[in-house]
Amino acid sequence: MMASATIGAVLDAQTVDSGSSTRDTVHAIQINQGIIAIVYEGPGNDGWLKTYNINLDGSIDNTAVGSLEFDSGNCKDPFIFSLATDKYAIAYQGVDQDGWLVSVQIEDDGTIGSAIIASLEFDTGGCTTPWVVPLGTQTYYAIVYGFVSGFLKTVQINDDGTMGTVQDTWNFDAADGDFPQIINISGTTYAIRYSNTDNDLALITLTIGNTGTITKSTLDSKVIASTSVGFPISLAHASQFIQVSGVNYALCYFDKEAAQYVIETWSIASNGTIGASAIDTETIASTVSGAEGPGISIVKIDNDTFWVAYSHTNGDGFTAVYEIATNGAINSTLLDGPFEFETSSLFLQAHLLDVGSSGSLKIIVHGKSVATGSHFESLGIVTETIPGAWLVATFPSEAITRVTNLIHRYVREGGVYTLEMSLGEVTSDFGLPQWLSAPQPAVAKTEADEFKSVQEAIDSALENERTKIPLPLPRDTDLPPIEKPGQVPKLEPKESLTGLARPFPELPPIEKPGQVAKDVEEPGKVPRLTDEPVITKPGRIRKGTSGKASKRR
Repeated sequence: MMASATIGAVLDAQTVDSGSSTRDTVHAIQINQGIIAIVYEGPGNDGWLKTYNINLDGSIDNTAVGSLEFDSGNCKDPFIFSLATDKYAIAYQGVDQDGWLVSVQIEDDGTIGSAIIASLEFDTGGCTTPWVVPLGTQTYYAIVYGFVSGFLKTVQINDDGTMGTVQDTWNFDAADGDFPQIINISGTTYAIRYSNTDNDLALITLTIGNTGTITKSTLDSKVIASTSVGFPISLAHASQFIQVSGVNYALCYFDKEAAQYVIETWSIASNGTIGASAIDTETIASTVSGAEGPGISIVKIDNDTFWVAYSHTNGDGFTAVYEIATNGAINSTLLDGPFEFETSSLFLQAHLLDVGSSGSLKIIVHGKSVATGSHFESLGIVTETIPGAWLVATFPSEAITRVTNLIHRYVREGGVYTLEMSLGEVTSDFGLPQWLSAPQPAVAKTEADEFKSVQEAIDSALENERTKIPLPLPRDTDLPPIEKPGQVPKLEPKESLTGLARPFPELPPIEKPGQVAKDVEEPGKVPRLTDEPVITKPGRIRKGTSGKASKRR
């Protein structure tokens, strides 16, 4: 089934910060439904964190939910990532161009803690454009960054935001390693995309253990684009490397020599082997000049639907939607776009967030400048919709396919939650319900069908009676018969029952309460010379053997 998507108009725009300060990079993530967090270099080159509420209709609240200056000395290239629950960490270039990590608290409603939780200087030699991914245990993280050459470090950060130490370090490219991005391929296999010393787009794969141990050799390496990809590939944290499906991945880059944006798909196996050549290649935009700012970003919004934002034509911001099949084939026909969302100034980079509010809301967090140059004069948020067919929820016309009931169960023994779904309104004869009418059979029955159904029922009943399994007949046994409750068991000596050499002794009859047992004297009474028990009832005159009445004492 072919994907479908249509880009809607801009719903709202909001300025996050403004001024003449340098804001080379910005990064944003989603915190909760409708809540996003933005980290950036603000006035005075300080590090700032802000959260905003995006409403279901796409409107952006004018006032930030929360705000925190996490570094008052210096901040560049901040990158924010989630730790656990309401804890987040920010990696950035701090004072003296060193690499820093700080942790903060952000509630689901966007409220930011009043101070940072902890900090760690992970590199004293220099750091630019760090990118972070969690390792398998989620308390260890890998950081890739450039500074003259390409570096990879692993650190421990606890779920509560407290910092551990640097676990391991590897200089994966001693010549250069600008603007790297790292992603997990499978298990302990990772891939790093970066710009090498020739400004080529390079790709390497390697192994990182779940507790931060780096295997300091490549599993495979490949030059994706041997022509110059310009400087920079993009302005740092704009995602250009993303999984399509399975072993297939998409990479976006700016080819400076050809003056165009390109999207390519490549295969990377779980063992780190990179395909010999690209699966497919498509030009996103051509005749792009370096002065327009080579910034591009891509996100996946559906199984085969990808949203791209980039700068083009006087530096304005554009967005488009592409279809990339799970096998890596790129549809040369755009699903929609390009759509120009920023026309007033030079657009430098964007971060796309598929927040999913009302099923179709998309967020663009971007930097721009009012004059040609590499500095931001404004940092903004733009909301728009892409309500393509892949987002439309349709009510099934056939009642049998409708979900009519959901049952949520909790199995205590295994601590497992299950969700049961009922497909609905099915009658006993599997008829299809009709609106405001009695259920009708899925296939109309004729008179012959009705007679046939009755005859089949009779034949079935007769067959069941004929094949019914008879009850078992009594069988010979050496075991004694089952005695009824209260019955005195009688065991006869049998040859088959070893150990019984004589009959079981006779037991005396069971006496009723108040009855005097035979041959037992009652206090104050003369023993009766009779073999028959005499029952004496309370309040009654007891008859003796002489036939005379006597009073009870």
